[in-house]
Amino acid sequence: MGLTHFLITSKGVKVNNSRPLKQQLKRLKREQRKLSRKKRGSNNRNKQRLKISKIHERIMNIREDFQHKLSKFIVCENQAIAIEKLNI
Repeated sequence: MGLTHFLITSKGVKVNNSRPLKQQLKRLKREQRKLSRKKRGSNNRNKQRLKISKIHERIMNIREDFQHKLSKFIVCENQAIAIEKLNI
């Protein structure tokens, strides 16, 4: 189960999840698999850990940027904002 659209406004504007985020999550998955094959304590494992931490940082920046741009769009385009909590 997941979201088909990240946001739908009352005017019918649909906002999907960020595509670069999906690409980075796929890359993170691949790099973590590479890390799992490295021997503990080796220099190559430490280098791989650094690669993964950079990908995590990039993902964080993409999410923050997407949320900031989306919040600005919502505030500028609408007069009232309502939030619904779904119990699934």
